Amino acid sequence: MTYSKKHLINYCTELLKKKKIKNPRYESILILSQTLKKNFLEIFYNDSIELNKKEIKKYLRRVYQRTLLKPISRINGKREFYSRNFFISKYVLDPRPESETLVSVVKRIIENSSKKSLKILELGVGSGCLIISVFLESKNKFLTGLGVDISDRAINLAKKNLNKYDLANSLEIKKSNWFSNVEKKFDLIISNPPYLDSDEINFLDDEVKKYDPLISLDGGKNGLECYKNISKDIWKYLNVGGMVCLEIGFNQSEALQSIFERQGLVKVFTKKDLLNKDRVIVFKK
Repeated sequence: MTYSKKHLINYCTELLKKKKIKNPRYESILILSQTLKKNFLEIFYNDSIELNKKEIKKYLRRVYQRTLLKPISRINGKREFYSRNFFISKYVLDPRPESETLVSVVKRIIENSSKKSLKILELGVGSGCLIISVFLESKNKFLTGLGVDISDRAINLAKKNLNKYDLANSLEIKKSNWFSNVEKKFDLIISNPPYLDSDEINFLDDEVKKYDPLISLDGGKNGLECYKNISKDIWKYLNVGGMVCLEIGFNQSEALQSIFERQGLVKVFTKKDLLNKDRVIVFKK
């Protein structure tokens, strides 16, 4: 027995509407397209599509998860970032569009570098979407890198994304608590560390608070603790003339300038995101 796509979408739209989900019809169609692994427009326009019981069960289960405010990316286990899909899990931060600003900044630095062979380190690699995107966007064939994370599950996921994009020959992923297991010096150090004030966590939207790992969000007092930990050792792992690129939160630019300049680095510039907020700060040794 099969069931009409139209009636299912209408039913699920009403379910999402009751939970005050924005754009409930769009999300109902999107979830169905991901469930059936079909193009969104095909689902939207083709009224002849029918689902069997197994497909309906899978679809309704996913819609139910969405009514619990679970993000669609976490339901699907994938997230688009810098126009590419990356595997994600409950053990890593769900990549944000504003983090693409960091990739764009690093890409520009690489393009403008006079060095042919560059080494990049990412601290807190998570899903790997940042450093992998940098490598995929770069035209520098001599680029090598290392991504580190304290979480074994994050490391396994980053390696999965690494293998998906066939970068294992130029990029390594391993366990390290910031610099604890890092042995070399690098030309570029990048990071999107936890930068939310501990006191802000309880006020986050449920989609973030319930589904992003706390370790990826909580930056301690004023959201600056991870930056302070990074800054203490950064001089030892950065080549002369090397640069540090960090994603930052609201109103943190001045505080971070003070933290890193105390370690002998010089602020080069800050970069705003599409919402005109300071999102990336860059330092040089």
